[in-house]
Amino acid sequence: FALAIGLLIISHNSVALMALPLILLYLMATKRLAEYAVALLLGLGLSAFFWMPALHERKYVVFDQRQVSVPSEYFVAGRWFWLIGLPGLLAVILSWSFKVKHARKNIFGLVYILAVFLTLPVSRFLWDMPLFASLFQFPFRFLAIGLFLGAWFIALVLNRETKKRWVLIAVFSVGFLMQFLLGRSLVKYEMRPEAYYTTNEATTTVQDEYMPR
Repeated sequence: FALAIGLLIISHNSVALMALPLILLYLMATKRLAEYAVALLLGLGLSAFFWMPALHERKYVVFDQRQVSVPSEYFVAGRWFWLIGLPGLLAVILSWSFKVKHARKNIFGLVYILAVFLTLPVSRFLWDMPLFASLFQFPFRFLAIGLFLGAWFIALVLNRETKKRWVLIAVFSVGFLMQFLLGRSLVKYEMRPEAYYTTNEATTTVQDEYMPR
């Protein structure tokens, strides 16, 4: 668990910022926070070489003075709505329709709804807040939480609805196939010169936000 926490933090800071509260919420809901507290601290310690300098040295770079992205351009809407994860969304709806019982279903359902909400244009008022936008930058990042919980709900429904399991497996399989075909139809291939990859244009510092002040 400690290694997983450490790797989560160094893999992507914004995703870690979204996932860590969910992990804490889960540990508190299962009353296992005390059991995993030391491992959690060890995970933070393993990744301290990454996050401590980032916090301390942030004042030396222009990050806070640059707008890295325009969040309103990255909402999941229109032809991109399928990115939410149609089978997972269906599983959440079915879990409430079938009144599937689970101690953490409601709280995970609310977190799922919140994650999906933050990817949609209706959450624009939150993304207009400078602090919120600077922390997460792209609304579609919250798909990581929604897709993870969607998979959890699929497993929950299939596990509890044993009489309808094969029908549900068929429905979810069709959903996955539709999502795959929709994804393939939107793929574009572009040939770019080598300079695109050897210059700043193709990196995560598109606005030179980590240059010194």
